[in-house]
Amino acid sequence: MSLKSFSSSFINKFIFLNRAVGKNKFALLDIGSGNHSASKTLNVFPNCEYHGVDLQKRF
Repeated sequence: MSLKSFSSSFINKFIFLNRAVGKNKFALLDIGSGNHSASKTLNVFPNCEYHGVDLQKRF
């Protein structure tokens, strides 16, 4: 996967979530939550209750 396609898929995920929940509070379970996914998600959706699971201990 190229960097360009990765960033567009990441942006598309946030566009989808924004349309689905808007500014409402919601809980999110992120499977494979590495690469600072939690901080990126919480920056865009501060009302999100974020839970992440990753096989790598450093995440």
